[in-house]
Amino acid sequence: PSQHFTSPPPKFSDGSLVKALEEEGIGRPSTYAPIIKVLTSRNYIVRRSGRLIPTARGHLVTTFLRHYFEKYVDYSYTSDMEEKLDKVSNNELDWTFLLTNFWSSFEPNVSDVLQIRNRVIIDELDSILGDALVSGLELDNEEENKRRCPSCGSGTLGLKLSRFGGFVGCSNYGSKTNECNFGVPLDMCFGSSKNIATHSFDPSAVGVVGQDGDGREIHMKLGPYGYYIQREDGRVASLPREYQPTTLTVEEATVVLNEKGKFRKTKEKKKASDAGSRGAGEKKKANPFIAFMQAEKDRVVKANPDKTWQECLKIIASEYKASASEAQ
Repeated sequence: PSQHFTSPPPKFSDGSLVKALEEEGIGRPSTYAPIIKVLTSRNYIVRRSGRLIPTARGHLVTTFLRHYFEKYVDYSYTSDMEEKLDKVSNNELDWTFLLTNFWSSFEPNVSDVLQIRNRVIIDELDSILGDALVSGLELDNEEENKRRCPSCGSGTLGLKLSRFGGFVGCSNYGSKTNECNFGVPLDMCFGSSKNIATHSFDPSAVGVVGQDGDGREIHMKLGPYGYYIQREDGRVASLPREYQPTTLTVEEATVVLNEKGKFRKTKEKKKASDAGSRGAGEKKKANPFIAFMQAEKDRVVKANPDKTWQECLKIIASEYKASASEAQ
């Protein structure tokens, strides 16, 4: 008998999404267009070939809401709210009663979630997403360890957060003992969003592109925010969408670096630059509060496991003020 493969359900188009909303009793004819507009403007979905494709941000926000605000994203709850709003519009229900009833349960839910540390939320989302988090990478890993890092082989890929946003990186990322710098953009990782990522994940693309006319090596690299080109003199540039990492030529890389490249400071250069800006023999003044916080933060956090970092920081600040007053 011929082999049969199950195909994933097709993605929504504008029309099929509106039909699904109507079947669930969500939204009204006047709100369907604004709903889709909000989803696209906030980059939760993008249009590709007439279909609405969820982005990595869309996946994460949906997972977050389903876990921490399950009641409010339930289809039946939303449909019931639509009916109540219709009654308000027809003067059959007092709007202040409706809002009071809603806020009495929603506000405590928000307050509870705000008390949870970001790291705990990130770890929870990572656990819920499971292997789906790396399905778009198509790693050749054994079934029991789908998330094994393809770079170091010992770490596990997981959801990471930096000041520039989220990404998927190795558990050894930034480790002082077993450092691994493997990190990839979120849109490369999810099965659906990999098709809308700026570039597809291909580890074979990473390496030496070649040497420019002056004999300087140009490397293709991959980081948490995508592919980028780096020349040995320190000039770097993100790889534009119109170029593919596997077929980029030295000539194309040189053009990109010359037009869009910036010099990246190494740690040594940064130290030299900082020393030069302060002047010879002039040392940078240490902030006494930063030193106090670094010394006391572990103790305070351990003693207050139920408090957020902001609350712990306030405790440290009050202790610092008290110690400063005593010193005077």
